[in-house]
Amino acid sequence: MEDIQTPEFVSKQTVEASHFYLDLDPDSSSRFTVVCGGVERTSLDYVVERSNFPFWGLEIVDQGEGKLQLENEWFDLKRGTVFAYGPGVRHRAIAPHWVICDSE
Repeated sequence: MEDIQTPEFVSKQTVEASHFYLDLDPDSSSRFTVVCGGVERTSLDYVVERSNFPFWGLEIVDQGEGKLQLENEWFDLKRGTVFAYGPGVRHRAIAPHWVICDSE
């Protein structure tokens, strides 16, 4: 099996993390391709801020609380929150939370 290096977009502000990577360069004509996924237990100083992202992301908060900004709107993060972002969506997440799925 090919060794895949951790992509730059994966946060290192974690206490625990487990990821899988399937296709980090999907065919642009595909309507839906899972490129990666995983679970993260973020550190208390967790902040991720992106003006763009190459894939569609789907995240589910399993534990903790925090804040999420999508474009100019803020949302509370808590257990059970599901949110998505993708190409052209500026986003910022602040807080300890678990991410259990990222996909295109």
